[in-house]
Amino acid sequence: MAKILIADDEVAVTTQMEERLANMGYDVTESASSGDESVDLARRFHPDAILMDIVMPGRMDGISAARKIREEMDIPVIFLTAYADDNTVRRAIKTNPYGYIVKPFHEKGVKAAIEVALYKKKWEQSLAAANKKLKKGEQMLRLIATNMNDLVFMTDLNGNIQYATPSLKDILGYETEERIGRPSFELVHPEDIENLKTIFANAIATSTPAKARYRLKHADGHYVWVEAAGNFIFDDDGQAVGAILNIRDITDRKQAEEEIKNHQEHLALINQILRHDLTNDLVVIQSALNLYNKTPEEEYLKEISTRTERCLELIGQMRELETFISRHKELKVFEIRDAIDEVKKSYSSVKFKIKGKARVMADESLNSVIDNIIRNAVNHGKADRITITTGKERDLCEVRIADNGTGIPDEIKEKVFEEGFIHGDTGHTGLGLHIVEKAMKSYGGYTWVEDNEPKGAVIILRFKMVK
Repeated sequence: MAKILIADDEVAVTTQMEERLANMGYDVTESASSGDESVDLARRFHPDAILMDIVMPGRMDGISAARKIREEMDIPVIFLTAYADDNTVRRAIKTNPYGYIVKPFHEKGVKAAIEVALYKKKWEQSLAAANKKLKKGEQMLRLIATNMNDLVFMTDLNGNIQYATPSLKDILGYETEERIGRPSFELVHPEDIENLKTIFANAIATSTPAKARYRLKHADGHYVWVEAAGNFIFDDDGQAVGAILNIRDITDRKQAEEEIKNHQEHLALINQILRHDLTNDLVVIQSALNLYNKTPEEEYLKEISTRTERCLELIGQMRELETFISRHKELKVFEIRDAIDEVKKSYSSVKFKIKGKARVMADESLNSVIDNIIRNAVNHGKADRITITTGKERDLCEVRIADNGTGIPDEIKEKVFEEGFIHGDTGHTGLGLHIVEKAMKSYGGYTWVEDNEPKGAVIILRFKMVK
């Protein structure tokens, strides 16, 4: 039962209104005869609605009282008045009343005005609650969007970006405002565009979510590997009108996958070489031993010795390759001269001449890089003198390792760093210089080969220099 407060200074009107409202099923809580009293009673009883006469005695008339009640308690006020002039109406409207009943009033008109006011108030309360919930939801979504690590794009069907989460700055280095309205495909790596368009075209045709891995361009120019899951936005007719893309930076994961793949390939190569080359050499050793037992001749012992050295060299190279794979994690500062001095201890029969020094960025495989070059020159090039010169070339450190061996023919200079490349009778696994090239790439440098004068070869290494 709705509680109604009547505010009118005419006792006859108040009495008549109380009786009629009771007959209509309303609960008349109290009645007031002035504006001040109506405000006080409203504070005490907080009725569901107030019937307020516009003309009231005292310092506060009905309009002023209605304004105060509205501002302070937000109770619906329906004006009662025998005056309907324009000025009064305009003044009353400013208080945002819920109804207007002109005296003399009829019961049906009063009931209609009260029910409309109560319904309007209920509707306003529902709307306010909905707006509050909506604002809370918007705030929550804003917090989620601000703090989420993934990037979310909302695009139209042409791929133009309509919305982007703030994580755009963290993942790709762009401010959100820079990309709104711009084609998302502008950021896609040229090699990935066609495949990506095909994936999303198929998804639109089948109305199914789409998933893809591709590269997006960072603001500084480099590319970031991402994994995107796309869902389409449909209108009331079921037609796709846009898409929402959830994009995750998988650069680290992609790099880890590539490293695992490379490790697996290297381990497979190690296994293949060990099974093939060691088996062959051991078969030769076994045959030579059998022949030596039957006919003791020195050439069988030489063959056994040679093959045994080959097996040991192979095992050593496999160990170096395994070390390179496992240790190649982080670059740090090394004194190149320290690595050279350590390696040359293993070659007592070789005369070294070493000039210059520098600090370079490398890893624990640095000794293996230098050792592989020197071993290649000694074992395969028959060198007995090595000159190592360290200097500066622009902003790089250049190390030139020159030997007096047989040299490297022009036709194979481009191939000596290839995995498994073997040349001549002394060629073995073809891994030594390949390890060198892979290590130099991982250091952010590079290597190549030139002729030495008057004879021999020069392997040049270029490192990032540390100042």
